[in-house]
Amino acid sequence: MGILDAFSRRLRAGVVFRKDALIAIRKDKELQVVRRTLPVGLIEPSLMDLNVRVVADLARILGDALEELEVRREPLVVGLPDLSLATFVFPEGTSVHRRQLSEELNSVLPFALDEARFDFWVGPKNEVLGSAIRKAVIKQYEQAIEAVECSSGWVDGTSIARIPDWSKGVLTSHGLDVRVQMYIGHYCLAIFQDGALVDFRTKLRQEAALESIQREVERIPSLYGGTRLCSIQAYGVDSESLSNLLACEAFESDETHIATILKILCSRRQP
Repeated sequence: MGILDAFSRRLRAGVVFRKDALIAIRKDKELQVVRRTLPVGLIEPSLMDLNVRVVADLARILGDALEELEVRREPLVVGLPDLSLATFVFPEGTSVHRRQLSEELNSVLPFALDEARFDFWVGPKNEVLGSAIRKAVIKQYEQAIEAVECSSGWVDGTSIARIPDWSKGVLTSHGLDVRVQMYIGHYCLAIFQDGALVDFRTKLRQEAALESIQREVERIPSLYGGTRLCSIQAYGVDSESLSNLLACEAFESDETHIATILKILCSRRQP
C-alpha cells in the first residue's frame, strides 16, 4: 500500500458508549449523528465490574443506530466511558518503554496486570498518559460491535481522545492551562504546565453542583508553586454555568462534544 493510500484510510463511522446514551456518527461529506437513549442500568461504567447488563440488548440498539446511518460491515472508532478506564500521567522526559510503563501503571490499578489492556499517548514534551481497561470490560463492547457485523478500529476513552488536540493548543504556553470536560454524572480535568500534560483526573459529580469543581480548579496554582494560570476552558454539560463561576471560556454543548470526539478519532489513520 502506498503512502497516499495509507493517509487516505480514515474511518468514517463511530460510536460513543455512555451510561445514558449511545451516540453514533457517519462522517462523509456531511456529518450525520444518531443518538439513542439507553434503558436505565444497561451500561454501568466501572473499572472493576462488567459494564453491560445484557450485551444482546446493547447490540440491538447499536444495530438500529447504525442502520439509520447506513453503516454496515465496517470498522468503527469507539469512545468508551471515562469511568471504565484507569489513567496515570508519567512525568515529562519519561523514557518510553511500553513494558516498563505498564508495570508502573500496574501500581495504581485495582486489578491484575494480566487482566488489563493498556494504551499510551506520548506528548510533545515526552510526557506520557497511560490508560488501562479490564479485558473483560472492553470485551463486552467489542462483542456488541461484532454482533452487528462491524469491528473495532480506534478505541479510546471518550475524554482522553481530546488530549492531543488540547496539547497542541497549549504547546507554547508558559504557566498552567486547565481543560474541564463536563458530563451529567462526572467530569474530567486535564492540567498542563508549560505545555506539558502533568495531570489527568476523572471524578464523579452531582448534577448542577459546580462549586466543588470551581474550588478544585481555583486551588490548582497553589499545587504547582503558585504558577500563573494562563487559561481555563470548559466543555460539555453545564460548561456555560461553570465558565461564569470561573470567568473562563465555554465550548460546545454535550451533543457537539460527542460529535467532536468522534470526528477526532475518525481523522486518524486506520490502525
